[in-house]
Amino acid sequence: MADVLRQVLPSEHEQLLHLLERGFGHEVGFFQREMPHWYADPEICCANSYVLETGAGIVAHAGLHPIEMTATGLSCKVGGVGCVVTAPEERGKGHMSRLLQHVITTMRQGGYALSWLAGDRQRYNSYGWEAAGLVYDLLITVRSLEWAAVAPLPMEERSPERALATIEALYRKSCCWAARPRLAEQIARQNLRIWTTEDGYAITRGAPGKRQQIVELVSASRREPRMIRTILEATGASEATWELPACDGERLPRLMPYAAQWHAGPNGMFRIVDLALLLEAAVPHLRRWANALDGYSLCLAIQEHDRTMSATIAFGGGEVQITRGRCADEVIELDILEATRLLLGGPPTGREAKLSPCLLAALPLPTHILPLDAV
Repeated sequence: MADVLRQVLPSEHEQLLHLLERGFGHEVGFFQREMPHWYADPEICCANSYVLETGAGIVAHAGLHPIEMTATGLSCKVGGVGCVVTAPEERGKGHMSRLLQHVITTMRQGGYALSWLAGDRQRYNSYGWEAAGLVYDLLITVRSLEWAAVAPLPMEERSPERALATIEALYRKSCCWAARPRLAEQIARQNLRIWTTEDGYAITRGAPGKRQQIVELVSASRREPRMIRTILEATGASEATWELPACDGERLPRLMPYAAQWHAGPNGMFRIVDLALLLEAAVPHLRRWANALDGYSLCLAIQEHDRTMSATIAFGGGEVQITRGRCADEVIELDILEATRLLLGGPPTGREAKLSPCLLAALPLPTHILPLDAV
């Protein structure tokens, strides 16, 4: 039979899960427990799963999960690409390359501004994904909290069912969040612990006595350090890590004094799918620099492997206008990896000097995928 690129049928749900378990070496049932909101329900799973079928059957898979991301006001549709796998006996035949190109085309047609995945940089650079999105990983210890005289805060550990209403009411109060239509299943992921106060919650991961990972923490009353102190005491741990995006200009300065140390790195691998959609989503952010850039226009032209996408940014009268195509005299041409680092945050590209200093001050655009929403 001819090779076919297609979505999975609900009747093939168990077959797909077996491919994922075999390809990644996980035990039976791993994906339903680790990502129940994506893989437990056959209809939802298959609506977001693309496969390559050959004469040998279904031999490769890539999940495309829609994430409605908001980061300090910038809201856009992100294609979370996950569980990219080829059957062990079918590797080295170009199956994954064909499947990823199919997923990219699907995102272009589906109104996605960005894509995100976690994976090897060299492998995914070839398809236009680049490490970007600066985050700071804070290490907070019992000693660093004691040094700042931080006292514990009364908290209750709750089951996902009992914590659901609190999380639902509060998670959008963070500067970065994603719409969560299946929140009940999402917080039921394996190995998560949930803690609540009257106006806050924390989701953590980590074995008792070991370093705790703060997956997500929200406190309407800004009592995050006290919540962390309580979690460390309850788990018998001496330290916790918490990854915060560079665009979180309220919490980062406030929490940095409690960190014993920190390191910075990328949020993951991003790909610009539709430049104009991304810039349109960023208009509320760019408008802050509109007066300083009055009368300035610039076209960004991004070269991909199979096409060039371009969009023009024009500032005037305190407003920002985004137009598809080359509609400005000044044009900056970038390859897709350079554009991702320039627009979303990464090491210098060498093109920064060509931008207006005021426009450069507006970059990177705020983007962030939270650990709970990663695929």
